[in-house]
Amino acid sequence: MPELGDGRLRLEHECRGHWPYDRGCDDCVQSRERTPARRGHKHETPHSLAVAFLSAAGKHWKVLVLLMVHTGMAGTVVCGGDKERDVASVLNEIGVGGLSVEVATDNEAALKSLVERGLAASSARGYHWRNISEARPQAKGIERAVCIMKEGIYANWLALERHCNARIALESPLLGYLVGHVHKTYNAYCEGKAGSTPLERLREKRGGQAPRSYPFGAVGFLKPIHPSKWPGQRLVLCHFLGMRYSTGGSCLGYPFSVDAEGYREVIKGHFQTEGASPV
Repeated sequence: MPELGDGRLRLEHECRGHWPYDRGCDDCVQSRERTPARRGHKHETPHSLAVAFLSAAGKHWKVLVLLMVHTGMAGTVVCGGDKERDVASVLNEIGVGGLSVEVATDNEAALKSLVERGLAASSARGYHWRNISEARPQAKGIERAVCIMKEGIYANWLALERHCNARIALESPLLGYLVGHVHKTYNAYCEGKAGSTPLERLREKRGGQAPRSYPFGAVGFLKPIHPSKWPGQRLVLCHFLGMRYSTGGSCLGYPFSVDAEGYREVIKGHFQTEGASPV
């Protein structure tokens, strides 16, 4: 992408979750300065799943990063509580369905337990663990993905603060939604050296219509799935919180107004009870 010189290019870059990295974007440049350098990883065998934890916003957030090495599809899950259903959903999204995968990770018990429960609940055909030397954690092929996800989180967070003209607390539930927005836009828009995105490599097809996204936190109208819960409102004014899946088709949002059931999460306009809290 050319260096960002006009509003149209900047808006398009933000709609794509700041992918790929652009040296003309202040948010991209600042986010890269916050991320330590990582070693490259060696070539992996087909159907290899690499997993690791990353810490975002200091110690406030612990995030599980998953990477399908043969396609480059990445997934993230904010840890805390009972998360195997969320892990299973992301695993299915990044393409483990029907595959027997080799899981490359270190020997951290909490990490292995969470991934194992997620794989058991997913549509993967089977899995086995690869033994990794504790002295050489870089062998598991995930460090670069952790670095990329961390850069994406910081770039989008800085852009959100710039648009709001205010600092946002790192404990805000919005960061949990932003983490999902980062991996979905990465899969849909970040082109590799071969000129294809991870989503195109998963589909084994170049080109086609890309999913539509918008800058995180943008204000717009969403159409509710259940309009009966919003009488007299064909469209509901919301903050955009990201695509529901990397393939698009639905989105998440935070409504300005409430129905009889209060504030809830938007899934293509459907507000669920476990929604985000205001900034």
